[in-house]
Amino acid sequence: RRLRARPALSIGWGSWAAGMGAADAKTAERIRAGGLNPLSEGEAFAALEQAFSGEPHLVAASIDLNRIAAQPDLPRLIEGLVGRAPAASARTLSFDQLRGRPAGERRARVADYLEAELRAVLSSPAALPRQSSLLDLGVDSLTGAELRNELERALGVSVAITHLIDGSSLDELIDQVMAQLERKLVTEQHSAVGADTEEITL
Repeated sequence: RRLRARPALSIGWGSWAAGMGAADAKTAERIRAGGLNPLSEGEAFAALEQAFSGEPHLVAASIDLNRIAAQPDLPRLIEGLVGRAPAASARTLSFDQLRGRPAGERRARVADYLEAELRAVLSSPAALPRQSSLLDLGVDSLTGAELRNELERALGVSVAITHLIDGSSLDELIDQVMAQLERKLVTEQHSAVGADTEEITL
């Protein structure tokens, strides 16, 4: 609508205190631990008044920057807000790091990475049983979306949120991610062979 010179406003709302009653205590505490405080109705309506500033998209949230800055792994969306670069993380893994590795090592690294990411989004310090249902471990639509986005950003794989909350286990998630990564590796290898063949033909 903005491109057509029509009025439009999109607001990315943080959690409202009035709506937190629908969330269980564990979910509410996890949200607060991540540095996102629930908005009171007064804060929310004050933010709404300020939102009519001409910007097409805004975020209205009560953020505890000190709590966020104390986390070992900063959320990438707000790294710049706390004034420091993110520290190196044991959770870091990329598709490039898996190239040329033996299949067994690729799976082991992906399995460790997925467990570390899952522990992070669940704020769980303990090791997670890989045969247990992700749902039983505490994954819901919010943590599922966070995990899905990280997998897409880091490894370029796409996992449906429904797969994360349908009773699948961590082992099954590892299998799904590995299947996508192996297909990507095979596609790359075929593309490289095709390019070499074309060069020789020319």
